[in-house]
Amino acid sequence: MPNQAIEYLKLFFILFLFIATLYGAYYFSKKFKISGIKNFNNNGMKVLQGLYVGPAQSLQLVKIYDRYVIIAVTKENISLLMELDESEIVGKDGEILEQKVQKNFKEVFDDLLKKNK
Repeated sequence: MPNQAIEYLKLFFILFLFIATLYGAYYFSKKFKISGIKNFNNNGMKVLQGLYVGPAQSLQLVKIYDRYVIIAVTKENISLLMELDESEIVGKDGEILEQKVQKNFKEVFDDLLKKNK
């Protein structure tokens, strides 16, 4: 019977260490904000539009502070294709593309419903 009690204590101790390690990792990641997405969104870069041209291949229009670039993205590589002026990214209706992207989903969905009526 004492051997069984010792085995249960070992099991609970290992479980406690595992939970403590998970909590420590969570606390560490929150304290030092180890999250690529949060840090990425706050540094002046924004993907305005993307076009998928094949499996794992796309073209992306990206705003980097006051510059606009088109990049090609594949599994193995990211290539700069060209840099654009703000005048080159104006839509058909004269509205700057970036302003269109800032609509929320509800506004875009409502616009689509109005067009289909």
